[in-house]
Amino acid sequence: QVVSGWPAGAYLAWLALGIVLVLRGARPSRLGAAVAAGAVALALAGALLVPAAEFIGQTSYADTRSVEAAGREGYLTLLSWLRPAGGSGSLESSQLYAGLVALTLAVVGALDRRRDARAFAALAVVSLVVGLGTRTPFFAALYAWLPGFRVVYLPARLGILVSLATACLAALGLQALRDGRVSARRLAAGLAIVAALLPLTLLQFWQSEGYDNFRRLLTNLGRVTGAPYVGRIEELHYVVASLAAAVLLVIAVSRRAGAVAVALSALVAVDGLVAHQFNRPTGFDPAAWYARALERGATLRLDGDRFAGSQWHGTRHFLTDFPRSADPSLLPPNLALLVGVRDAQGYNPLLLRRAAAYYARLNARETGGAAPDDHWLLIGDFGAPETGNLALRAVASAGTDWRVASRRIAPPAVLRAGDPPTAPTLSATVGAGPVRIRVVTFLGEGTAIRDGVEVGALRLVLAGGELRFPLRAGEHTAEWAYDRADVRGAVAHRQAPIGLQTQVVSAVAGRTWTYEYLATFGASLDPGTVTAHVEQSLPPGPTTLNVAGVWLEQADSYVPSTGPSGTLTSSTSRPRAAIDVGSVSVRSDDPERIVLDVSAPSRARLTLADAFYPGWVARVDGAPADIGEADGLFRTLDVPPGTHIVTFSYEPASLKLGAALTGAGALALAALLVWPRGSLSPATISSRWRRNTSRP
Repeated sequence: QVVSGWPAGAYLAWLALGIVLVLRGARPSRLGAAVAAGAVALALAGALLVPAAEFIGQTSYADTRSVEAAGREGYLTLLSWLRPAGGSGSLESSQLYAGLVALTLAVVGALDRRRDARAFAALAVVSLVVGLGTRTPFFAALYAWLPGFRVVYLPARLGILVSLATACLAALGLQALRDGRVSARRLAAGLAIVAALLPLTLLQFWQSEGYDNFRRLLTNLGRVTGAPYVGRIEELHYVVASLAAAVLLVIAVSRRAGAVAVALSALVAVDGLVAHQFNRPTGFDPAAWYARALERGATLRLDGDRFAGSQWHGTRHFLTDFPRSADPSLLPPNLALLVGVRDAQGYNPLLLRRAAAYYARLNARETGGAAPDDHWLLIGDFGAPETGNLALRAVASAGTDWRVASRRIAPPAVLRAGDPPTAPTLSATVGAGPVRIRVVTFLGEGTAIRDGVEVGALRLVLAGGELRFPLRAGEHTAEWAYDRADVRGAVAHRQAPIGLQTQVVSAVAGRTWTYEYLATFGASLDPGTVTAHVEQSLPPGPTTLNVAGVWLEQADSYVPSTGPSGTLTSSTSRPRAAIDVGSVSVRSDDPERIVLDVSAPSRARLTLADAFYPGWVARVDGAPADIGEADGLFRTLDVPPGTHIVTFSYEPASLKLGAALTGAGALALAALLVWPRGSLSPATISSRWRRNTSRP
């Protein structure tokens, strides 16, 4: 789990081991042996763990996310387990399907009186309750007090422990069945609990998602594919699998036939295979799917400078259902790495604190100085001066140049009936002449609003007066879930021009597109400063007017490129290696070693637009030099007059320390393998120590 870049999995594995050992009543010697084995394992992984710990210490992974944000996102929804690889909320909770046959066996096993059964049953219940997030107080308590628990990040990840406990309990139930220790009364109690899980699952969904989604869920369940989260064929599979398990269990208890245990094991495998078959991508060829993206990326090699991935600016957004809703030509996050392209908005859930703070400053004009994002590096305003320091040379525009070439003059907002107008937090300076204003909005719970009804207005305040542009349903904005099955038949207005569409997956509506709508207005302005107010005129009720922003097209610093089609090139971006006096050129540029040729008539400041990070060492003509910070993010270096070769190389001390620990762990493991069995037990070591110390 650590190797795969997901420390939460490793943390939960150790947490589960400790909980089970304690609940089983393990003797201190057993606990000591587990701790010793864990120490050897940690030492063996030292070459990975020490650099990883250093990296996590440099990130905002556990610092910027409040327990409220962590607890309400990606919590466990039991219904999502009924559809492998397609859950609502967190991805992890949709990949934990153990099968209804295994679940039935697990319930039977949990009713056993042995310590093993009690331990795993307690692990399942505790993990399930904590996995509900802030809907119970337990997740918040662990988030605040249990060391390292913040790395779990999303409550749904506790579902891993629930599935682990379910699998172990199923094995215990199968063993008890084979040994003839399952009475008819115990079996009846187990089957009653399984039957009660359906209403309990629905009640948990109601408690987690609210009555409105619960009502829609009951409407959608049972429909044929397209809208429902669980289709009729899947429902039939679950019913057949459950009944088959119940019949086999009854036969096993009444006749005590050991062969039934084999049949139940086979049924568990069939249940899992059939369930996953419903969701297996048909004919999915990754190479073919990404071919256009890889071809596009190969044309975007920009001599070491960066570009902005167009997935944030195209008309289709991939985030909630990647890769099915992603246009393969848009280079989704991290895909650019496969073709050696540096994406200034590259996705990584572990963001450097410096980078998160830098992007927060870059977007401060739009966000009002909100806290740094802990998950994404986004550029909201490409006209901000800080974008030039990123060596952001180009933006793949995907045919929506206005998002890059325009200035946003109104921030995102949610307006409700009775709310006052939004405050004018942004402004822009314009010259005389025609401009285009683009307003991106959508309606929520507004299906009853008729076509052409004014739901809001954009008001521009200028030095010479005001301009007002109405926003009408069906013309400028529309319901966000326009194509959802339960909306399409009830919406009373047309669908406005689409500005952005995103495919989402939920337990209520299955896969469906959601929309933001684009309204474009023209005006002729006098030179000066313009500010924007978005006002609402909604009818009383729950309807909302959601504003994604208002953009003003003006003279911009991004112009059409002579390079790849659809790319805008910046005329103000600084090169990745820049010097305040003299010249600099890149001789070689590798991930862990960068060599620059520098010529300076006097002492100069060299800036490399790469992140300042522990382990980087600079040398000027082979002599060590101190690396400083520039703009709170980049590396900087003072160079003396003359012509020099400057080298930046990554030589982390953490890797050397980790490698030493791995070597020590390997020696310890070798000793354990060759030493006589039992000679290293605590009792043996204690006996030897007493014997040796008692000698004269």
